[in-house]
Amino acid sequence: MIAKAARSRGKPSNQVSGQSAAAIKRAALDLFAIRGFDGASTREIAAAAGVDASLISYQFGSKLGLWKAIVADVGRALMSALDGTSAGAEASARDQLQASMTAFVDFALRNPALVQFLRRDAETDVEHSRYLGETLGPPIFDRHLPLMEAAKAAGGLPEICPAIAVLHFSQGVAAMVRRRELLVSRDPRLADDEIFRAALCDTLIAPLFRND
Repeated sequence: MIAKAARSRGKPSNQVSGQSAAAIKRAALDLFAIRGFDGASTREIAAAAGVDASLISYQFGSKLGLWKAIVADVGRALMSALDGTSAGAEASARDQLQASMTAFVDFALRNPALVQFLRRDAETDVEHSRYLGETLGPPIFDRHLPLMEAAKAAGGLPEICPAIAVLHFSQGVAAMVRRRELLVSRDPRLADDEIFRAALCDTLIAPLFRND
């Protein structure tokens, strides 16, 4: 936890500024995920971050600016995760697609609070949903859609609509990770991380690669 910033007439140093911004974003992410954008006040976020509430305006301009900064961070983190897939550029489109989809599953499982944060606002606020689509849609579609189209053209995938398949996959992963507690109540085995991961891959990825 970062110590509460002292009030000062001067601007905070770059180091303090960066630390406080990171602390604010971490606190906001947790509160937005639990309460939603409207339910989390800037005072609550500042208290959870251990900083003065005025720093939110200083760092991000507004609560909406803070929300958008978190979304931008998610987009960068997601692209980094997808860029780190094990299948190299020399691999077939089919293999690259499977590796990238698996990396997406792993990213969601490592960051359940991010998924909760994104899905909550996407489902409850039209403007936020549009912004999420404009910000996170390109990384997801730009990576998976060309690979899916190439793999289909090469005969490596069944007769599907690639655009629908990409959306179905990404939305499906997010929905299942967000509703994991409900799923565990129906199938306690899914409380095990490895079993849950395997179930996601077997259900949302593997069927695409059974081109019988």
